[in-house]
Order: sequence, then C-alpha cells, then structure tokens
Amino acid sequence: MFRVKVLFVFVVTFCSCVFAGEKVVLLNDTSAWYHWGCTGTSTALKEGIQSLGYEVDAVSHKMVSQLKEVPSFEEFTNHEKLERFCKTNSEIVTAIQRAEIVVINGEGTIHGIRPNPRALLYLAHISKENFRKHVEIINHSVYPKDDPCLSNKFKGICGLERDGEAQAIYRSVYSKVDFVAIREPLSREEMSKIGITSVLSFDCLPLYIRNHYRNTKKADEKTLLVAGSVAFSTEGAEKLCRYLEAMSERDFKIKVLIGAAAFPAKDDQEFVEFLRGNCGAPYELINASSIEEWLDEINHATFLVSGRFHHSIAAFCLNTPFIALNSNTHKVHALCSFLDQPEPLLYSDPQLLDQLLSKTREILASSTVNNEVKVAEICLLADKNFSGLKAISDYKKNTIELF
Repeated sequence: MFRVKVLFVFVVTFCSCVFAGEKVVLLNDTSAWYHWGCTGTSTALKEGIQSLGYEVDAVSHKMVSQLKEVPSFEEFTNHEKLERFCKTNSEIVTAIQRAEIVVINGEGTIHGIRPNPRALLYLAHISKENFRKHVEIINHSVYPKDDPCLSNKFKGICGLERDGEAQAIYRSVYSKVDFVAIREPLSREEMSKIGITSVLSFDCLPLYIRNHYRNTKKADEKTLLVAGSVAFSTEGAEKLCRYLEAMSERDFKIKVLIGAAAFPAKDDQEFVEFLRGNCGAPYELINASSIEEWLDEINHATFLVSGRFHHSIAAFCLNTPFIALNSNTHKVHALCSFLDQPEPLLYSDPQLLDQLLSKTREILASSTVNNEVKVAEICLLADKNFSGLKAISDYKKNTIELF
C-alpha cells in the first residue's frame, strides 16, 4: 500500500510538472503595428500557438520598444541592472514570470546592435537565465551585422568595425535559446556560421492569407501599386518619382499603398510626403483600413513595386507580379532568391530608373503567374515555426497515454 501511495504521489507530481506550461507569453506582437502585413503574420502566429492548446498572453511591439533601463550588452549578466530593469518594466516582467513558455516574434527587428534588437535579446536572456523559462525565437530574420550599403539610415551606427562584437553578442544569447526558427535561408546561414542551430521556416503571413483571404484573383488593367521601404532614401525616391511619371505617361493608374491597424510606419509617412513634393505623376493614395482592403489592393494590381518584405510575400501568394526594392537588411534579397524571383533593385543604384523600366517591360511581356505549388511549400515551412511548441504538446499527450 505504501508503495502504491508513493507511486501515486510521484505520478501526480510528475504530471503537474509536465503540464505546467499551458501559458505562452508572446513578446513583440505586431498585430497593431507598422503595416497590415505585420498584422497578418502576428495574427497567424497567435492562431498557430493557440491551435496547439496554449493560452497566449501577447505583449505588443510598442511595449517592447518603450522598455526602459535595458542594460548594455556588456551588462546583461549584471544583477543590479536586472533588478532595476524589473522594477521599471514590471508589467512585461510579470507577464514573463506568469508564463511557462516565452516566444519571441522576431520578424525583422533583430539585426545590428541598436536599442530594439538589444531589448529583445535581453528579454530572451533573462527569460532563460534568470526566470528559467522555455524560450523560443521564431518567425524572424536575424542579422548580427548591419550592412550600411543597404540603408543610409544606419551608417556610422553599426559599421564593420563592430562586426565581431555583434556576432559574439548574438552567439551568447541564441546559444541559450531552446528553439530558433528563421524565416529565410540567408539569415539561417549567417547564424550557422557563428554556431547557432536553427530550423528553416518561413514568415507566417502566407498562413493568414490561406486561412482568411477568400477573394479570387482580379487584376485591374494597367494598375501599378507602389509601397515604400524602410530603406527609403531621397536619392532613390527621386528616381522612383521619375519612374512613376514615365508609367503615368503610359496610361498606368498609379496607387500608393499605406495603412496599419495602429502606429503606422514612420517611413511610409516620409515616403508619402516626399511624393507630394517631388512626384509629377497623378496617383491615388490608398490608406488601407483593414487587412482585407490591403490584400485586395495587392490582389487587384497589375503589378507591385515595393521594398517591403510582407508586401512582396503577399504579392507572391496572390499571383501578383512584383518588382522588389531593397530593405535595410538582406531579408528581401533572401526572400527573392528563395522564391526564385529577380534580385531586388537598390535605392542607391544610379541606374535605378532604367532598371525599373526594364523590369517593368519584362513583367508586362510575361505570361500569367501561378505560384500555387511554391505557396503550398512556404506554408509548410511557416508551420515549422510551431515545431518547438508542438514537440512540447506531443510530449504532454504521450504522457497522458502513458499514465
């Protein structure tokens, strides 16, 4: 009888440990941030986690971006700095402590050594090292080194002289994380070079489109849709204006697409202001009020010109041809390579106007696009973001069957 009681106590104790991880705190939720593509990918991410039976407590990107007292990388292990951080940011710290699993939605945030990536890396570090949580970083590109040739904004901030430091920082944090899913091969290759093991996944936006968008393909004749880029530069935008003027002369209707659930992209506002003062072509400004409208505009366009990662993915999923422009990391280059699309054009290219006109001629001369097979493939890869959580969920189910 005593042995039976001991076994019963052991089973109850063991099962209570196994089933403790029911709540996931999702850090860097972008459902109400930047543009509608971010809304789609974060929505699909939360739905995927919930489908496995987890309760999700989402912490917004805005809250992460407003964190105070984030230590320098050299002070990540300083206990006094940790105490100050926890006291100043009690809401997010409490959310982490109440969960058993911490999932960080990296998207395009984690690159270089500026404040936002530092905040996410610090949250990953303390969640694992100090609060002893299961930690995952998923649905993201990651570039320890910023390439100043891709963006004028960050020159002098994260130059080549700090490459070694950045790689050491990223290696230190990522090596402690329980599961890493990277959404494009170039990022994954860069992290592999510094010894980080990861799963190749894809962005979750195709899952949202597959599960929620039902409108059939309807391309409007001679409609050019334009979106901005985080790598927006005056020099490149001037050439883009000349391109839009040339397309207007060819009787194309030009639409400029912006819009977000909340906190719209600042660079989109800068882009629109620049067009107002420098573009002689008539255009219609579309400030999409919903993700459905955002997808409709991409679906109906003859083709898209954009430096946005999510806009390009949406276009591919909806069989809308697109000309990609560069972003502030190589993520769009990696995306185009993976999707067998032409390499992005550079805002900094002195021949950008000629390049845009040449790519346009190629698109207009080509046959109808059908990306159905590849879209199915990237949806399967997007599901890989949930492999770590699924393994935990499967372990729970097997434990129930065992006992």
